[in-house]
Amino acid sequence: MTAENKPTITWDDGQVSGSTPSNQFTGSFQQYGDRVQLGNLAMTRRACAPP
Repeated sequence: MTAENKPTITWDDGQVSGSTPSNQFTGSFQQYGDRVQLGNLAMTRRACAPP
């Protein structure tokens, strides 16, 4: 795995988003102390080439 194809996740002001080399997701979250609750998430489901 290289820096260009590492999965990512970003948490910002109640929104979460991220990506893998082939797909992306986005949605909402709420934080309760040391716990996080994810809301509905939308994501792509693209086929990926084998590594």
